[in-house]
Amino acid sequence: MEGIDPEFSKKVRKGDIIVAGKNFGCGSSREQAPLVLKYAGVSMVIAESFARIFYRNSFNVGLPLLICRGITKAVEEGDELEVDVSTGRIYNITRGVELRANPIPDFLMEIVESGGLSEYYKKHGRFPWQK
Repeated sequence: MEGIDPEFSKKVRKGDIIVAGKNFGCGSSREQAPLVLKYAGVSMVIAESFARIFYRNSFNVGLPLLICRGITKAVEEGDELEVDVSTGRIYNITRGVELRANPIPDFLMEIVESGGLSEYYKKHGRFPWQK
């Protein structure tokens, strides 16, 4: 994140949401990238689109992601957002703007709520797609 904002590590707070443009996470093929964001306190990332491997790795470590076209035009740094991941509703409280994202599928939410794929497996003895 330092390339975009050298002060990111000093400003990020628990519960923060990252809003990003297209192909967020590109170039990251390891789980450490989303894991570091999660450990820094980021509660979710909302972007125009995600790099495929980053998308899967994020859910594997329990970091929820939402895809929302037009999010970068509707949100500025510091805006307060209200997000319902089950419906995909994003409300920018600061600007009074509502957006719709693709809701997170139930099986991915089960992974997030468990704390990641490994924790899900420990609790259930199977993966969510093995019902």
